Amino acid sequence: MRSLGKAASTEQLLATAAKLNAESEQMEAKLASLRDGSAIVLSPEDRAQAELLAIAFFDAWASRRKGFKALWSSVLEAAEMSSKELKDVVAFDDDEGAGANFEEAKKLVDSIKAARFKRKGAKPA
Repeated sequence: MRSLGKAASTEQLLATAAKLNAESEQMEAKLASLRDGSAIVLSPEDRAQAELLAIAFFDAWASRRKGFKALWSSVLEAAEMSSKELKDVVAFDDDEGAGANFEEAKKLVDSIKAARFKRKGAKPA
């Protein structure tokens, strides 16, 4: 009698089975992307390291870009040529030539910084 009193009812068993089936379907959906190779799994430490590297690379790019613009404007003043004429004479790769978009990269890095700020639990001023 005691063992029957402790046993779950049919309704409880059906609810538990439905809950477990739903969890199983969710896990199968996650596994499907892992099996076909479309999912990339990163540990939180790897993600944090990648974010730090992205921020550092962008900051270096921004610094070098600013320095180049200052140098370029000085050269333009001394050369008394238009920017396009001087670009034709002097061969170099800039953001456009390399196919890089500084503004898109800035938005991406800003979103990474905002997400890191939120994860730390701080509130923006």
